Amino acid sequence: MAKKPTVTVTVKKRRRVVVPPPTEIEAPPAAEVAKTELKIKKAKPTNYKSRKTAKQILAILAEEFPTVFAAEPKPLKAGFTQDYPSTKLTQREWKRGVAEWVTSEKYLKSCVAGSQRIDINGQPSGEVSQKEAKYAKAQLAVTQLLKKKQFSALNKNKQLAMREMAKKVAREAE
Repeated sequence: MAKKPTVTVTVKKRRRVVVPPPTEIEAPPAAEVAKTELKIKKAKPTNYKSRKTAKQILAILAEEFPTVFAAEPKPLKAGFTQDYPSTKLTQREWKRGVAEWVTSEKYLKSCVAGSQRIDINGQPSGEVSQKEAKYAKAQLAVTQLLKKKQFSALNKNKQLAMREMAKKVAREAE
């Protein structure tokens, strides 16, 4: 019988490692390969036209939760996005809609120290602290600044940098 060849690899510090020869991998039967190809072909491609816009998501939220997403916004409780109810929206759209809502100017203006926070049912759930009010005020200033003509053309990275600066200023104001 012929001896199978082995490969010796020398690594730093003169250590020898014996590597066995590669073994043959069995190929799956043709029927399984065909099934997988069919599954891949049936996968629905992402259609960006079918995605809901932020305005559409906010309209659905206002329809389903009129006490929370009303014309006059009230501060939402901390961790509001974790209260995902089974709605017409996916969890991702729910989070996107809530994020859009809490970054709007109306909402940021409503975040005044001492004002009541509400939960998903519209029930009181804590108050806005002084720190949170300062943060909202800084975010509002950046949002209004970015709406000005000279700043609206900034790319997303610079806009994010300005928002981070606002967070830093709000932290230092404590």
